[in-house]
Amino acid sequence: MIKIFIYLISFLIVFNFPLPFVYNSALLGVLLSLPFYGTKKNIDGLIKIIRSKQFKAIAYSYIFISIYAAVWTISHNANDFSIIKGYLLVLFLIVSFILIYPLVINYTGDNWNTQAHKIINLLLILFLVQSVIQILAFVFPSFAEIIRSFHKIEFITDDRNRFIKFRALALTGNPFFSLASGYCLIFVFFFYLLSIKKITFSLIKFILLLIGSFFSGRTAFIGVLIGGLLYLFNSDKSVFRQSINLLKLIFILIIFLIFLYDFLPSGIKNIVDSTFLPWLFEFYYSYKNEGTLTTTSSNHLIDRMYYLPTLETFFLGDGRYSNADGSYYGYTDAGYMRNILFYGILGFLIILFLQFKAAFTLFKFRNTPKFFFIITIFTMLILHIKGDVLMHSPMASLLFSAIILTSFSENQKLL
Repeated sequence: MIKIFIYLISFLIVFNFPLPFVYNSALLGVLLSLPFYGTKKNIDGLIKIIRSKQFKAIAYSYIFISIYAAVWTISHNANDFSIIKGYLLVLFLIVSFILIYPLVINYTGDNWNTQAHKIINLLLILFLVQSVIQILAFVFPSFAEIIRSFHKIEFITDDRNRFIKFRALALTGNPFFSLASGYCLIFVFFFYLLSIKKITFSLIKFILLLIGSFFSGRTAFIGVLIGGLLYLFNSDKSVFRQSINLLKLIFILIIFLIFLYDFLPSGIKNIVDSTFLPWLFEFYYSYKNEGTLTTTSSNHLIDRMYYLPTLETFFLGDGRYSNADGSYYGYTDAGYMRNILFYGILGFLIILFLQFKAAFTLFKFRNTPKFFFIITIFTMLILHIKGDVLMHSPMASLLFSAIILTSFSENQKLL
Protein backbone atom coordinates (compact mmCIF):
# COMPACT_ATOMS: atom_id res chain seq x y z
CA MET A 1 0.00 0.00 0.00
CA ILE A 2 2.85 2.39 0.84
CA LYS A 3 4.48 1.57 -2.48
CA ILE A 4 1.33 2.59 -4.40
CA PHE A 5 1.09 5.77 -2.33
CA ILE A 6 4.70 6.65 -3.22
CA TYR A 7 3.87 6.13 -6.89
CA LEU A 8 0.88 8.42 -6.51
CA ILE A 9 3.00 11.17 -4.94
CA SER A 10 5.58 10.73 -7.70
CA PHE A 11 2.89 11.01 -10.37
CA LEU A 12 1.59 14.25 -8.84
CA ILE A 13 5.06 15.80 -8.92
CA VAL A 14 6.28 14.59 -12.30
CA PHE A 15 3.13 15.52 -14.24
CA ASN A 16 2.27 18.64 -12.21
CA PHE A 17 -1.28 19.46 -13.30
CA PRO A 18 -3.51 22.26 -11.95
CA LEU A 19 -5.59 21.56 -8.85
CA PRO A 20 -8.09 23.68 -6.95
CA PHE A 21 -7.10 25.07 -3.53
CA VAL A 22 -3.48 23.75 -3.61
CA TYR A 23 -2.61 25.40 -6.99
CA ASN A 24 -0.92 22.38 -8.58
CA SER A 25 -0.43 18.66 -8.04
CA ALA A 26 3.30 18.96 -7.37
CA LEU A 27 2.62 21.05 -4.28
CA LEU A 28 0.10 18.45 -3.13
CA GLY A 29 2.74 15.77 -3.69
CA VAL A 30 5.18 17.69 -1.51
CA LEU A 31 2.60 18.01 1.29
CA LEU A 32 1.77 14.30 1.11
CA SER A 33 5.47 13.37 1.32
CA LEU A 34 6.19 15.38 4.49
CA PRO A 35 4.75 12.86 6.99
CA PHE A 36 7.33 10.32 5.82
CA TYR A 37 10.09 12.55 7.21
CA GLY A 38 9.28 11.58 10.75
CA THR A 39 11.92 8.85 10.45
CA LYS A 40 15.67 9.34 10.66
CA LYS A 41 16.25 7.04 7.68
CA ASN A 42 14.38 9.31 5.29
CA ILE A 43 15.87 12.50 6.74
CA ASP A 44 19.40 11.11 6.40
CA GLY A 45 18.65 10.12 2.79
CA LEU A 46 17.36 13.59 1.96
CA ILE A 47 20.38 15.27 3.54
CA LYS A 48 22.67 12.97 1.54
CA ILE A 49 21.02 14.05 -1.72
CA ILE A 50 21.06 17.75 -0.84
CA ARG A 51 24.76 17.54 -0.03
CA SER A 52 25.58 15.73 -3.28
CA LYS A 53 27.65 17.50 -5.92
CA GLN A 54 24.98 16.79 -8.50
CA PHE A 55 22.18 18.54 -6.61
CA LYS A 56 24.38 21.50 -5.73
CA ALA A 57 25.39 21.85 -9.38
CA ILE A 58 21.76 21.74 -10.50
CA ALA A 59 20.47 24.14 -7.85
CA TYR A 60 23.28 26.65 -8.32
CA SER A 61 22.77 26.50 -12.09
CA TYR A 62 19.11 27.47 -11.83
CA ILE A 63 19.78 30.19 -9.29
CA PHE A 64 22.55 31.61 -11.47
CA ILE A 65 20.56 31.53 -14.73
CA SER A 66 17.56 33.17 -13.03
CA ILE A 67 19.71 36.04 -11.76
CA TYR A 68 21.53 36.27 -15.09
CA ALA A 69 18.22 36.46 -16.98
CA ALA A 70 16.95 39.20 -14.66
CA VAL A 71 20.12 41.26 -15.08
CA TRP A 72 20.09 40.69 -18.84
CA THR A 73 16.52 41.85 -19.44
CA ILE A 74 16.98 44.87 -17.15
CA SER A 75 20.19 45.85 -18.95
CA HIS A 76 18.20 45.86 -22.22
CA ASN A 77 15.45 47.98 -20.65
CA ALA A 78 13.05 45.19 -21.61
CA ASN A 79 12.05 44.15 -18.07
CA ASP A 80 10.63 40.87 -19.37
CA PHE A 81 10.86 38.37 -16.51
CA SER A 82 8.62 35.71 -18.05
CA ILE A 83 11.58 33.43 -18.78
CA ILE A 84 12.48 33.34 -15.09
CA LYS A 85 9.10 31.86 -14.21
CA GLY A 86 10.02 28.75 -16.20
CA TYR A 87 13.41 28.40 -14.47
CA LEU A 88 11.87 28.71 -11.01
CA LEU A 89 9.15 26.18 -11.85
CA VAL A 90 11.75 23.63 -12.95
CA LEU A 91 13.80 24.23 -9.80
CA PHE A 92 10.67 23.79 -7.68
CA LEU A 93 9.88 20.48 -9.40
CA ILE A 94 13.44 19.23 -8.95
CA VAL A 95 13.39 20.13 -5.24
CA SER A 96 9.98 18.44 -4.99
CA PHE A 97 11.37 15.33 -6.65
CA ILE A 98 14.27 14.99 -4.23
CA LEU A 99 11.68 14.87 -1.42
CA ILE A 100 10.31 11.64 -2.89
CA TYR A 101 13.72 10.23 -3.86
CA PRO A 102 14.48 8.67 -0.42
CA LEU A 103 10.90 7.37 -0.28
CA VAL A 104 11.27 5.63 -3.64
CA ILE A 105 14.56 4.08 -2.58
CA ASN A 106 13.33 2.96 0.85
CA TYR A 107 9.75 1.84 0.18
CA THR A 108 9.40 0.49 -3.37
CA GLY A 109 11.22 -2.83 -3.08
CA ASP A 110 14.82 -4.10 -3.14
CA ASN A 111 14.85 -5.92 -6.47
CA TRP A 112 17.07 -3.27 -8.09
CA ASN A 113 20.81 -3.28 -7.51
CA THR A 114 21.33 0.43 -8.16
CA GLN A 115 19.44 3.55 -7.19
CA ALA A 116 19.54 4.74 -10.80
CA HIS A 117 17.75 1.70 -12.19
CA LYS A 118 15.13 2.00 -9.46
CA ILE A 119 14.46 5.67 -10.27
CA ILE A 120 14.38 5.04 -14.03
CA ASN A 121 11.95 2.18 -13.47
CA LEU A 122 9.77 4.50 -11.36
CA LEU A 123 9.66 7.07 -14.18
CA LEU A 124 8.83 4.33 -16.66
CA ILE A 125 5.92 3.14 -14.49
CA LEU A 126 4.58 6.70 -14.18
CA PHE A 127 4.48 7.09 -17.96
CA LEU A 128 2.85 3.68 -18.32
CA VAL A 129 0.10 4.87 -15.97
CA GLN A 130 -0.19 8.07 -18.03
CA SER A 131 -0.58 5.95 -21.16
CA VAL A 132 -3.39 3.95 -19.57
CA ILE A 133 -5.12 7.21 -18.57
CA GLN A 134 -4.94 8.46 -22.16
CA ILE A 135 -6.23 5.19 -23.60
CA LEU A 136 -9.19 5.22 -21.20
CA ALA A 137 -9.89 8.87 -22.03
CA PHE A 138 -9.83 8.06 -25.75
CA VAL A 139 -12.24 5.15 -25.36
CA PHE A 140 -14.57 6.85 -22.85
CA PRO A 141 -15.39 10.49 -23.73
CA SER A 142 -16.92 11.13 -20.28
CA PHE A 143 -13.60 10.18 -18.69
CA ALA A 144 -11.83 12.49 -21.15
CA GLU A 145 -13.97 15.39 -19.94
CA ILE A 146 -12.91 14.68 -16.36
CA ILE A 147 -9.25 14.65 -17.39
CA ARG A 148 -9.58 17.93 -19.33
CA SER A 149 -11.13 19.60 -16.29
CA PHE A 150 -7.63 19.49 -14.78
CA HIS A 151 -6.03 21.25 -17.78
CA LYS A 152 -5.13 24.91 -17.94
CA ILE A 153 -7.64 27.02 -19.82
CA GLU A 154 -5.09 27.89 -22.53
CA PHE A 155 -4.78 24.20 -23.43
CA ILE A 156 -8.52 23.65 -23.46
CA THR A 157 -8.91 26.48 -26.01
CA ASP A 158 -5.69 25.70 -27.91
CA ASP A 159 -5.89 25.44 -31.72
CA ARG A 160 -4.23 22.04 -31.49
CA ASN A 161 -7.50 20.78 -30.05
CA ARG A 162 -8.90 20.62 -33.56
CA PHE A 163 -7.76 17.04 -32.95
CA ILE A 164 -9.70 17.16 -29.69
CA LYS A 165 -10.93 13.59 -30.02
CA PHE A 166 -7.49 12.15 -29.44
CA ARG A 167 -5.25 14.95 -28.14
CA ALA A 168 -4.99 16.54 -24.70
CA LEU A 169 -6.08 13.33 -22.98
CA ALA A 170 -3.24 13.19 -20.46
CA LEU A 171 -3.42 14.13 -16.80
CA THR A 172 -0.57 16.62 -16.93
CA GLY A 173 0.13 20.34 -16.89
CA ASN A 174 1.13 20.45 -20.56
CA PRO A 175 -0.41 17.69 -22.72
CA PHE A 176 1.37 18.72 -25.92
CA PHE A 177 5.10 19.31 -26.56
CA SER A 178 6.17 19.03 -22.93
CA LEU A 179 4.53 15.62 -22.57
CA ALA A 180 5.82 14.49 -25.97
CA SER A 181 9.37 15.45 -24.97
CA GLY A 182 8.86 13.47 -21.76
CA TYR A 183 7.82 10.38 -23.71
CA CYS A 184 10.81 10.94 -25.99
CA LEU A 185 13.21 10.70 -23.03
CA ILE A 186 11.29 7.81 -21.49
CA PHE A 187 11.79 5.80 -24.69
CA VAL A 188 15.53 6.37 -24.33
CA PHE A 189 15.33 5.21 -20.70
CA PHE A 190 13.26 2.19 -21.74
CA PHE A 191 15.75 1.04 -24.36
CA TYR A 192 18.61 1.57 -21.90
CA LEU A 193 16.98 -0.78 -19.37
CA LEU A 194 16.19 -3.20 -22.20
CA SER A 195 19.80 -3.20 -23.40
CA ILE A 196 21.10 -4.16 -19.94
CA LYS A 197 18.28 -6.67 -19.32
CA LYS A 198 16.75 -4.71 -16.46
CA ILE A 199 13.16 -4.70 -17.65
CA THR A 200 10.33 -7.23 -17.54
CA PHE A 201 7.27 -7.51 -19.79
CA SER A 202 9.17 -5.30 -22.22
CA LEU A 203 6.79 -5.80 -25.17
CA ILE A 204 3.67 -4.87 -23.17
CA LYS A 205 5.39 -1.82 -21.70
CA PHE A 206 6.67 -0.68 -25.07
CA ILE A 207 3.21 -1.00 -26.64
CA LEU A 208 1.64 1.03 -23.84
CA LEU A 209 4.32 3.72 -24.10
CA LEU A 210 3.97 3.86 -27.85
CA ILE A 211 0.19 4.19 -27.75
CA GLY A 212 0.48 6.84 -25.04
CA SER A 213 2.97 8.78 -27.12
CA PHE A 214 0.51 8.77 -30.05
CA PHE A 215 -1.76 11.08 -28.06
CA SER A 216 0.99 13.48 -26.96
CA GLY A 217 2.82 14.36 -30.17
CA ARG A 218 5.05 13.04 -32.92
CA THR A 219 8.10 14.49 -31.15
CA ALA A 220 8.02 11.39 -28.96
CA PHE A 221 8.99 9.23 -31.94
CA ILE A 222 12.46 10.78 -31.87
CA GLY A 223 13.00 8.88 -28.64
CA VAL A 224 12.04 5.61 -30.33
CA LEU A 225 14.67 6.15 -33.04
CA ILE A 226 17.41 7.32 -30.68
CA GLY A 227 16.51 4.68 -28.10
CA GLY A 228 16.68 2.02 -30.80
CA LEU A 229 20.25 3.09 -31.62
CA LEU A 230 21.12 2.98 -27.91
CA TYR A 231 19.77 -0.56 -27.75
CA LEU A 232 21.89 -1.63 -30.72
CA PHE A 233 25.19 -0.33 -29.40
CA ASN A 234 24.78 -0.53 -25.60
CA SER A 235 24.92 -4.28 -25.10
CA ASP A 236 27.46 -7.06 -24.74
CA LYS A 237 25.76 -8.73 -27.70
CA SER A 238 26.72 -8.01 -31.31
CA VAL A 239 24.96 -5.28 -33.25
CA PHE A 240 23.66 -7.96 -35.63
CA ARG A 241 22.09 -9.94 -32.77
CA GLN A 242 20.56 -6.79 -31.30
CA SER A 243 19.22 -5.82 -34.73
CA ILE A 244 17.47 -9.18 -35.03
CA ASN A 245 15.91 -8.71 -31.58
CA LEU A 246 14.78 -5.20 -32.53
CA LEU A 247 13.23 -6.43 -35.79
CA LYS A 248 11.36 -9.10 -33.84
CA LEU A 249 9.99 -6.42 -31.53
CA ILE A 250 8.87 -4.29 -34.48
CA PHE A 251 7.26 -7.25 -36.23
CA ILE A 252 5.30 -8.31 -33.14
CA LEU A 253 4.28 -4.70 -32.57
CA ILE A 254 2.91 -4.33 -36.12
CA ILE A 255 0.95 -7.58 -35.81
CA PHE A 256 -0.49 -6.45 -32.48
CA LEU A 257 -1.55 -3.03 -33.79
CA ILE A 258 -3.24 -4.59 -36.83
CA PHE A 259 -5.01 -7.07 -34.55
CA LEU A 260 -6.05 -4.25 -32.21
CA TYR A 261 -7.36 -2.13 -35.09
CA ASP A 262 -9.59 -4.95 -36.33
CA PHE A 263 -11.32 -5.19 -32.94
CA LEU A 264 -11.93 -1.48 -32.46
CA PRO A 265 -15.60 -0.40 -32.22
CA SER A 266 -16.81 1.26 -35.42
CA GLY A 267 -17.12 4.71 -33.81
CA ILE A 268 -13.54 4.70 -32.55
CA LYS A 269 -12.32 3.19 -35.84
CA ASN A 270 -13.89 6.12 -37.72
CA ILE A 271 -12.02 8.58 -35.50
CA VAL A 272 -8.78 6.67 -36.08
CA ASP A 273 -9.28 6.62 -39.86
CA SER A 274 -10.47 10.21 -40.30
CA THR A 275 -8.27 12.16 -37.89
CA PHE A 276 -5.80 10.06 -35.91
CA LEU A 277 -3.94 8.24 -38.69
CA PRO A 278 -3.77 11.27 -41.06
CA TRP A 279 -2.20 13.29 -38.24
CA LEU A 280 0.06 10.52 -36.97
CA PHE A 281 1.38 9.57 -40.40
CA GLU A 282 1.15 13.00 -42.01
CA PHE A 283 4.66 12.59 -43.41
CA TYR A 284 3.53 9.44 -45.27
CA TYR A 285 0.43 11.11 -46.71
CA SER A 286 2.57 14.10 -47.67
CA TYR A 287 5.03 11.84 -49.50
CA LYS A 288 2.19 9.94 -51.19
CA ASN A 289 0.41 13.09 -52.37
CA GLU A 290 3.27 15.57 -52.83
CA GLY A 291 6.44 13.48 -52.93
CA THR A 292 7.97 15.11 -49.80
CA LEU A 293 8.51 13.63 -46.34
CA THR A 294 7.23 16.67 -44.46
CA THR A 295 4.52 17.62 -41.99
CA THR A 296 2.74 20.87 -41.28
CA SER A 297 4.70 21.31 -38.05
CA SER A 298 8.08 20.55 -39.65
CA ASN A 299 7.40 23.02 -42.48
CA HIS A 300 6.29 25.61 -39.94
CA LEU A 301 9.44 25.01 -37.89
CA ILE A 302 11.77 25.39 -40.86
CA ASP A 303 10.00 28.21 -42.66
CA ARG A 304 8.92 30.45 -39.78
CA MET A 305 10.51 29.43 -36.48
CA TYR A 306 14.16 29.85 -37.55
CA TYR A 307 15.45 32.98 -39.22
CA LEU A 308 18.52 35.23 -39.16
CA PRO A 309 18.30 37.96 -36.50
CA THR A 310 20.37 41.12 -36.64
CA LEU A 311 24.05 40.85 -35.68
CA GLU A 312 23.40 42.81 -32.49
CA THR A 313 20.63 40.44 -31.47
CA PHE A 314 22.72 37.39 -32.39
CA PHE A 315 25.58 38.44 -30.12
CA LEU A 316 23.77 40.33 -27.34
CA GLY A 317 20.12 39.30 -27.58
CA ASP A 318 17.15 41.59 -26.99
CA GLY A 319 16.40 40.57 -23.40
CA ARG A 320 12.85 39.63 -24.41
CA TYR A 321 11.16 36.25 -24.13
CA SER A 322 7.47 37.14 -24.56
CA ASN A 323 5.45 39.86 -26.24
CA ALA A 324 3.09 42.14 -24.33
CA ASP A 325 0.14 39.98 -25.39
CA GLY A 326 1.80 36.85 -24.00
CA SER A 327 2.84 35.43 -27.38
CA TYR A 328 6.39 34.30 -28.08
CA TYR A 329 8.87 37.09 -28.72
CA GLY A 330 9.88 37.01 -32.36
CA TYR A 331 6.85 34.75 -32.91
CA THR A 332 8.98 31.65 -32.61
CA ASP A 333 8.82 28.83 -30.09
CA ALA A 334 11.99 27.07 -31.34
CA GLY A 335 14.41 26.54 -28.46
CA TYR A 336 17.68 27.72 -30.00
CA MET A 337 15.97 30.72 -31.53
CA ARG A 338 14.34 31.80 -28.27
CA ASN A 339 17.66 31.58 -26.45
CA ILE A 340 19.40 33.70 -29.09
CA LEU A 341 16.65 36.32 -29.09
CA PHE A 342 16.79 36.69 -25.32
CA TYR A 343 20.48 36.19 -24.48
CA GLY A 344 22.45 36.18 -27.70
CA ILE A 345 24.98 33.47 -28.49
CA LEU A 346 26.97 33.90 -25.26
CA GLY A 347 23.91 33.40 -23.09
CA PHE A 348 22.96 30.30 -25.05
CA LEU A 349 26.43 28.83 -24.48
CA ILE A 350 26.03 29.52 -20.76
CA ILE A 351 22.70 27.64 -20.76
CA LEU A 352 24.34 24.76 -22.62
CA PHE A 353 27.12 24.59 -20.04
CA LEU A 354 24.81 24.81 -17.04
CA GLN A 355 22.35 22.20 -18.35
CA PHE A 356 24.99 19.52 -18.74
CA LYS A 357 27.52 20.51 -16.06
CA ALA A 358 26.03 18.20 -13.43
CA ALA A 359 25.82 15.32 -15.90
CA PHE A 360 29.49 15.55 -16.80
CA THR A 361 30.49 15.43 -13.13
CA LEU A 362 29.25 11.82 -13.19
CA PHE A 363 31.62 10.86 -15.99
CA LYS A 364 34.53 10.52 -13.59
CA PHE A 365 32.83 7.61 -11.82
CA ARG A 366 33.65 4.16 -13.14
CA ASN A 367 30.10 2.77 -13.07
CA THR A 368 28.46 5.70 -14.85
CA PRO A 369 26.99 4.48 -18.20
CA LYS A 370 28.67 7.16 -20.28
CA PHE A 371 27.13 6.12 -23.59
CA PHE A 372 23.66 6.29 -22.07
CA PHE A 373 24.29 9.81 -20.80
CA ILE A 374 25.76 10.92 -24.12
CA ILE A 375 22.67 9.62 -25.93
CA THR A 376 20.39 11.34 -23.40
CA ILE A 377 22.27 14.63 -23.82
CA PHE A 378 22.01 14.26 -27.59
CA THR A 379 18.25 13.72 -27.23
CA MET A 380 17.92 16.92 -25.18
CA LEU A 381 19.78 18.85 -27.88
CA ILE A 382 17.49 17.45 -30.58
CA LEU A 383 14.38 18.31 -28.58
CA HIS A 384 15.64 21.88 -28.17
CA ILE A 385 15.29 22.36 -31.93
CA LYS A 386 11.52 22.15 -31.54
CA GLY A 387 10.98 23.94 -28.22
CA ASP A 388 12.75 25.60 -25.31
CA VAL A 389 13.86 22.41 -23.53
CA LEU A 390 17.31 23.15 -22.08
CA MET A 391 16.84 24.18 -18.44
CA HIS A 392 13.34 25.45 -19.22
CA SER A 393 10.99 22.57 -20.10
CA PRO A 394 9.54 21.29 -16.78
CA MET A 395 9.05 17.71 -17.96
CA ALA A 396 12.32 17.16 -19.84
CA SER A 397 14.44 19.05 -17.30
CA LEU A 398 12.94 17.11 -14.39
CA LEU A 399 13.49 13.72 -16.05
CA PHE A 400 17.04 14.66 -16.99
CA SER A 401 17.81 15.90 -13.47
CA ALA A 402 16.23 12.80 -11.94
CA ILE A 403 18.77 10.48 -13.55
CA ILE A 404 21.65 12.83 -12.75
CA LEU A 405 20.80 12.71 -9.04
CA THR A 406 20.96 8.91 -8.95
CA SER A 407 23.84 6.52 -8.43
CA PHE A 408 24.79 3.80 -10.91
CA SER A 409 27.16 2.06 -8.50
CA GLU A 410 26.46 -1.66 -8.37
CA ASN A 411 25.29 -3.09 -5.04
CA GLN A 412 25.48 0.28 -3.39
CA LYS A 413 23.80 0.37 -0.02
CA LEU A 414 20.46 2.07 -0.32
CA LEU A 415 19.67 5.20 1.66
